[in-house]
Amino acid sequence: MFRAGDYQAVTIEAIARGAGLSPMTVFNYFGSKGGLLLALVSQSDLLLVEKIESYIRRDHADALESIRGFSFIIIDHAFSYLDRKTWRHVHATAVLEGQSTFGKGFLKLEKDLVALMCKLLRVLESRGLLVIEGDAMTIANIIYNVHNARFIEYASSDDISTVQIKDTISADLECATRLMMQLAGDIH
Repeated sequence: MFRAGDYQAVTIEAIARGAGLSPMTVFNYFGSKGGLLLALVSQSDLLLVEKIESYIRRDHADALESIRGFSFIIIDHAFSYLDRKTWRHVHATAVLEGQSTFGKGFLKLEKDLVALMCKLLRVLESRGLLVIEGDAMTIANIIYNVHNARFIEYASSDDISTVQIKDTISADLECATRLMMQLAGDIH
């Protein structure tokens, strides 16, 4: 219903009716329409985590390309499930309902994605594609947050194309990764 229409126009009552439940049951379980939205994102992100774990196991030949590919998997996955308008509501709800059960689940997912980025960095390091002399988790956080800032920018504007945001993310990630790896030991 969120994909087919406007998130704001979709009601808990319509969702409940479509699911064959009472609106009270939906409210009791999810707490709000935003809670339901965050639960849906968490559910789709179980598939995202599987995609990324599979990606990490690939035979990577280039560190920057691998980091870029990680980011692009997230973007392609996210926008195959929800449109930009709905992603705006996801991010707003994550802030507004961050302490709710589903808000905490969304934040956990963000931390899981950072952990997966750290895992990718360690795999790249083990294959001799880069050297990490500092804290890999801190580097993973920085790289992921650069990606996430651009993801939010893309979701927030209908004027940015997918090609434009991927080009921008590529440039950002290359700059951030090169700078961090130079400070930590340089990319090979």
